[in-house]
Order: sequence, then C-alpha cells, then structure tokens
Amino acid sequence: DGIVYDYNTARAGSSPVRYKYSAYHHFNMMTGNMDSYYRNPSQNNTYTGQSGMNWNGQLYFIRDSVGLYNEDGTNSGTRYRAVVQSVPGDPAPPAWVGGAGDASDPFRPKCDFGDAPSSYDPYSDPSTQSPAVHERSELIRLGATWDREFWKRGTAGTDDTDDGLPYAPIMAPGGGGYVAQVTAFNNSGANATLIAWLDYNGNGTFDAAEAITPITVPSSASSQNFYLYWASTPNSFTNGQYTYLRIRITAATAGMTTAHATGYFTNGEVEDYRVLVDNYPLATHFIDFNASAAVNKVQLSWKVTEDVNTYEYIIERSADNDNWQKIGNVRAKSNNGTFDYQYDDYYAKKGNNYYRIRIIESSGMNRFSAVRKVLIKDVSSTVSVSPNPARENISIKFELPTAADVAVSVLNQQGAEIITRFNKGLAGWNKIDLNLPAQLPQGTYVVRLTIGELNISKKIIVRK
Repeated sequence: DGIVYDYNTARAGSSPVRYKYSAYHHFNMMTGNMDSYYRNPSQNNTYTGQSGMNWNGQLYFIRDSVGLYNEDGTNSGTRYRAVVQSVPGDPAPPAWVGGAGDASDPFRPKCDFGDAPSSYDPYSDPSTQSPAVHERSELIRLGATWDREFWKRGTAGTDDTDDGLPYAPIMAPGGGGYVAQVTAFNNSGANATLIAWLDYNGNGTFDAAEAITPITVPSSASSQNFYLYWASTPNSFTNGQYTYLRIRITAATAGMTTAHATGYFTNGEVEDYRVLVDNYPLATHFIDFNASAAVNKVQLSWKVTEDVNTYEYIIERSADNDNWQKIGNVRAKSNNGTFDYQYDDYYAKKGNNYYRIRIIESSGMNRFSAVRKVLIKDVSSTVSVSPNPARENISIKFELPTAADVAVSVLNQQGAEIITRFNKGLAGWNKIDLNLPAQLPQGTYVVRLTIGELNISKKIIVRK
C-alpha cells in the first residue's frame, strides 16, 4: 500500500529491562511523510518485536510469541508462543533469546491480472498453470495507465482500470466480423507483441483459435493505435448475453503466442472486457472523417449516415493520444439521411494534436470515430525577410499549412502603409518579392504579413 512499517524495538537498560522508546513508524513512500508514530504505551513490556507479513498483506509481530499488528499502534490480544515443547516428555526447548533474528518478510510485487471470470484463468495445478499476469513495466502497457493490482479483481466490465479500449464494441449474434481499436504504448527500445482473444464460442476460455494474428508494436515515445480484427465470429449467442475479450502486450523477446491467453510475463499488461451480444446497431455510421491544419486553426469535417436517434457529436482532443478532453460539441440533424458536419479548433497546440469524435445517441449508446493526427507548426517562426538591410527590393519567405489569402504590407514607424500587395498563398513554402518605392527614405520600417486573422511583423532597415 506504499507504506513502510518500521518496528523499532528500542530497549533501554538491562536491569530491569525497559522498552520506553519501542515504537511503530508508518512512513508514506508516496508523500515522504511519517503518517503515524506510535510509542510503547507500557515501557515495562515489549511492544513491537520483529516484523512479518503474510501473502494477504496482513502484518504481524514476532518475538517470543507471534500475533497480528492492527496497523493502528495496537497488537492483537491473541498470540501464539514461538517457543513451545512440541512433544510431551522431550527436553524443554531453550528459552527465547531477545533479538534472535528477523522474522520472514515476504515481498509481493504489484502485478496486473486479467479480470475476466475465473474460468478464463484455470489454476487447478499451480505447477503447470498460471493466470494471466504481468509484472509492472511503465514502458510497455495498454492505454494511458498500467493497472497495479495484488490479485485478480474479477470485475471486468465494472471497473475503470482497463483503458486500452475506449469501449468494448457490441458483437452480433450468429457470427459476422468484429473489430476494436486499442491504444498501446511501447517505449522499451525494442519490439513488443500484441495479441487479443475473443471468446466467441462461449466456452468460458480463450482458445488459441479465437486469437487474432499477433501484432508487432514497434518502439515509440508516443502511444499507437491498432485494430483488432476477427473476420468471422461464429457463435450461438442470443441478444442480451455477453462474452469476454482479452488483450495482452509484452516484449517480443518474451515469446508470447496465441497459445498464451494465460500465463506469466515479466512486463506488459493484460486487459479484459465484457462484450455485449446484440444485433441492435448504432443508428449513426461514419462515412468519412478528416482533420487538417489551416492558418491559426484545425479544421475537422465528417460525413455520417444517421436517423432520428442520433443526438450529438462530441469533439475530443489529445496531445499524446492517451489523455483526452472535450473541446466542443455539434448537435446532430436527428433525421434519416447522410449529412456533413464541420468544427474548427482555434486552440490547437503547437506540435501533434490528436482528434476523435464521440457519437451520442438518444438511447444512451455511444462510440468513437477513428483518431486523426494533425501537426501544427508555428507559421511566425517560418517567416523571413531578406535582404536586411534592404535597398530596392525585399523577399518574404514563409510556410503555410494550407492555401490561404495573404497580404504583405510595408509600414513606416507611424504605422502608415507605404505599400500593400495581395497574394494567394499555397500550402507549403511561399516566396513573395516586393519592390520598394524609389523615393522611400532610408530608415526603419515594418513588414507585416497578414494571413486571415494572423498578423506577423518583421522589422527591416532601408539604406540608400
């Protein structure tokens, strides 16, 4: 739980022995604070002894007897002697020697377990079987966070610790294809392997035949999206039933194959999702979704087919493809037909911007579009004016993310326009040559580049 429990058996004097300074210390490793400090309430009696912990995380003390520590400065009244005469008639054992040694201190690292029902992780023979479990590795994971657990939760579909999928798509009864998009992160410096299993035959286990073809995830400092695709899911489910989906990722060197729906790996993560079976389709379907950089904004456009149940579109943006925030919404037409929508983001950040659209229907059902990435460059940093100082003419160079109308003006120090020229700027690099008036006095002037609502100014010196 992130707390260091220090058993301080401080003894003062030898005749008589006193335990005045014996104490429990609770040190919080997450905050660096000493959360609790409990001093021996009775200096004539022993208090802490040596520390121990069982596999359920219960703490106990051990000296001449063993008992539970209640983690609040008190010890259990029930204790068991550590030195006993095991067989009547045998020689009496030696008396307990204070400070005879440390108690066992088992260490159990936090791991990530699959959360599907127990049938998916058979464990009847621990010598040959292991549930799906991964030790912690922040360099290889699914979604934005790594799930830290001490044991199998068994709560797939009700907890929020699994975030590789934004949602689990509905599976149709009878068969058909199934597809989901997962976000994976691998910054280990080497390839990782990603595999998913869908229990479409409903037998309560993840069979090797129910796995997708393994996906190689290259190393990258950014999260990556991958489609999990089953061309056919023959099943005998009926509407309202459900099954489970498992996704695992680990280092490629670990040798994970489609036969490893269960088992232990030293890194990576496992996530399980409950999949609803239903042939009630979402009313809205994306035909197209585009995102492109424009001057001072990002333009989003999408085409969809919808009906009266389509309610709203929520636009979300992310800087890392992991952490998403709502930036706007567009009400749907809520009619039968095909419609085009548009949204302009004027607050995109410099660098990579990721966009997705969440469809909201009046039934409460929702899903996401595919993710689109847009790179935003700082237009002002690309603008240059030469020569400077100038005599008769100047050249203005700049880069545009998309075609736009451009105006170039030369202003004196009072802000009066000396000359203005209008151009059609193209996506990419542009160059505008401008002849200065012959009668222009030497001095300091401002070259102003206007692109839509964006104004960029550069100073130049004119010499004759």
